[in-house]
Amino acid sequence: MSLNDEDLKEIITDFLVEANDLLEQMDQDLIALESSREDFDLLNRVFRNLHTVKGTANFLAEDPSFFKIGQIAHTAEDVMDLVRNKELALSPELMDQILAVVDMIKLLFQDVEEGAQSQVDPSDLIAKLKTFLEKDQKDLHEDNTPEVEISPKSTSPLHGLDDDDLQEIIQDFLVESSELLEQIDQDLIALEGEPENSALLHNIFRCLHTIKGTANFLKHDLNFAKMASIGHSLEDIIGEVREEKLVLTRELTDTVLQGVDLIKKLHQDAQEGIVSSLSAEEFLAVLETFLKAPSVSPTSPNLEEKNSKRLSSPPKKIEEEGSKAVHLNQRVRAEPTIRVETTRLNSLMNLAGELVLGRNRLLQVVRSIQDSLSEDKGSNNSSRLQVAMQELTAATDFLDFVTSDLQMAVLKTRMQPIGKIFNRFSRTVRDLARDLGKEVQLVIQGAETELDKSVIDEIGDPLTHLLRNAIDHGVESGDIREKNGKARRGTVQLSALQEGNYILIRLSDDGKGIDPEVIKEKAIKMKMINSMDAQRLPKKEILSLIFAPGFSTAGEITSVSGRGVGMDVVKNNIEKLNGSVEIFSELGEGTTFTIRLPLTLAIIPSLQVKLGKESFAIPLASVVETVRIYPHQVETVSGHEVIRFRKKLIPLLRLERLFELPSSANKTSRRLYIVVVGVAEKKVGLVIDKLVGQEEIVVKPLGNYLEGTPGITGACIAGDGRVILILDVVGLLRLLPKSARGLPSELESRRENQKEKSDSKRRKTILIAEDARGERKRTRLLLESKGYKVIESIDGKDAFIKLMENQIDLVITDIEMPGLDGYKLTEKIRKTPKYRNIPVIAISARKEMINRIKGMESGIDTYLPKPFPEQELFNALKNLLS
Repeated sequence: MSLNDEDLKEIITDFLVEANDLLEQMDQDLIALESSREDFDLLNRVFRNLHTVKGTANFLAEDPSFFKIGQIAHTAEDVMDLVRNKELALSPELMDQILAVVDMIKLLFQDVEEGAQSQVDPSDLIAKLKTFLEKDQKDLHEDNTPEVEISPKSTSPLHGLDDDDLQEIIQDFLVESSELLEQIDQDLIALEGEPENSALLHNIFRCLHTIKGTANFLKHDLNFAKMASIGHSLEDIIGEVREEKLVLTRELTDTVLQGVDLIKKLHQDAQEGIVSSLSAEEFLAVLETFLKAPSVSPTSPNLEEKNSKRLSSPPKKIEEEGSKAVHLNQRVRAEPTIRVETTRLNSLMNLAGELVLGRNRLLQVVRSIQDSLSEDKGSNNSSRLQVAMQELTAATDFLDFVTSDLQMAVLKTRMQPIGKIFNRFSRTVRDLARDLGKEVQLVIQGAETELDKSVIDEIGDPLTHLLRNAIDHGVESGDIREKNGKARRGTVQLSALQEGNYILIRLSDDGKGIDPEVIKEKAIKMKMINSMDAQRLPKKEILSLIFAPGFSTAGEITSVSGRGVGMDVVKNNIEKLNGSVEIFSELGEGTTFTIRLPLTLAIIPSLQVKLGKESFAIPLASVVETVRIYPHQVETVSGHEVIRFRKKLIPLLRLERLFELPSSANKTSRRLYIVVVGVAEKKVGLVIDKLVGQEEIVVKPLGNYLEGTPGITGACIAGDGRVILILDVVGLLRLLPKSARGLPSELESRRENQKEKSDSKRRKTILIAEDARGERKRTRLLLESKGYKVIESIDGKDAFIKLMENQIDLVITDIEMPGLDGYKLTEKIRKTPKYRNIPVIAISARKEMINRIKGMESGIDTYLPKPFPEQELFNALKNLLS
């Protein structure tokens, strides 16, 4: 067994504790069954417990005691299965034998606990149990023993398990298998560089064995049945490699990875609750050629050649399915659970205990002060009160200290190593490099750096896109690199380090770098800038143009890049996390992307400010500086207020006007408070009335109705119980007029004028909010056939976010959607000044007059039935967009 001693000991200890509970439960259930033989739930539980004991005992079968336990439990499980299926009567004689099984297993467990060599011989008992299995079915029905009538209450196809138990098993397996598949990917890639590493081989074998075993248990589901068959064949192949009957060539590694990808596709389908259409027969046939081939000595010079020939051209269908699975896997899905180390939970519990002690001390001091006041009322007790107040202050300080530690401990339970994401990219880099005919190695540093789980869940997709770009655009082919005096094999480095309350992620390559002149030429061609402006822009701003929507320097469109989509999404996703991304590149030397992210989104340091009677919190990560200026220092450029800050012009934003707050009562101050905030190179000055100070805040969501409000990202509770809104700096920057986002403004004014002239000629953009994928696709194809540009969203919440991010001319919404339905989405649009005039068409199966009235009250312009008549939709679009 390839587990180390410590891991093995931990598994055995856990199993002994669990099995002891299971055996006690079986004792009770079997006794209860004697008087309630019709109880189907009891039968199921006995069967399930025997199955659990058998499974783990077989895994530990190298120990003689566990081997015997597995044999006994397996036979008893088969007998109980016949009883459950009403093929065998639960007679008193059979009950005696099952109870004897439980007793014998207890004896064997006792030997394991004591570390003694077991002398128990289970052969006689197993033989007796087999007599029940071998009884003729006909004789059984003729027997005088009355049949037991079993009426299942709520069962599933899996051995009569109830739905709750079945779903729990499936969910646990999906979480576990996801981790195992990632581990297999990493180990196979590592094995290519270390072919003699037997530990890696053993680990791959064990992971495949675990996946196969549980999938086989769940094989009533077609997805898991296919998963089990693929896993079984892959396990056999790796077993052959372990026994040195096969050499793990590059081609064989490719095929094993294809098998892993097929399992991932089945895994994804199982998660989404759909029956997979994937066919594994061709793939299993390819693997079978290895298993049926005669054993060849690993030293034979023809072995690798034979392996290669068998897999030189894997079936096209397999490659397509594998490719789909890889793309599915590259997307990082948020997991519903998180594992927490026991040491951290212990620390959390200790701090909670300290917090209780601090509270008790504080209450005691308060009571002491109250007693002093009541006993000496009217007298001068200043000295005693002073001592009491000193004690109260000390108790409060202690409570504050412990609370801060407790806060950090709770935060750490949400922290996970960023290697959870980084390690997945080894497979991405390997496969993509091979597809492009390049040699690239991925170097990972700082994988142990910890980051909040909520941030980790969101950062995977942006990193994947940057990696793909680095390999496709950055790293040259081997021949070109050698010609330029570089190593034939390119290097992509992914690193992470903590810097205060932030994480810096750097992704760099040693490729050809980015040519600013090429970017200038492309930007001029796309009319983003003119040639005169291009000469004035510094290099850093030129490089940042690659984040503009639709921008691409690729000569041709490939499956990897060239469409101009991605880099703008990367930037937007990072900014949504209150982060920033910067780019540095040297021609011929390579490119580095630096991503700066907060450690957590749950607890953040903030700067609290006041506007009249209202308070707001600004994330400290976005605050550049606070300044006070005189009113005459405010200038006007192209109709917008600006100030000079660090030799640059930055726009001003008066929050009082933006949020339509009552005018501040105090206007006597001769100077203005300005909080300069920014993301990357973009900055804006927020005009406020008063600075309150810095404070750590716990971020609370706004809820479905208010979520997505422009300029607001969440809320927090102040010390006095008031609700304080948290400003969204990225959202505020988007609310600026375009003429004020990039100064000098004359350049933007020219662009704005050109845009206004072209707006009338551009295609109209329609936003579809529909949770049914088929209906959404049908509507999109219909609209695109008439020349409209279409943006899809999966529900009302997603629709409002996309409404803020795009220039939308009309919204088509379904009524029945999870979270934010069509009525609430329309109400939200009408309450937002910027979007209140956008036309809204509702398409719904609800045709009653009351629903139409409700739609009119929420602000819907046109109400169409589902399925809608196409001509009616086109007529409505024509009327509303004219």
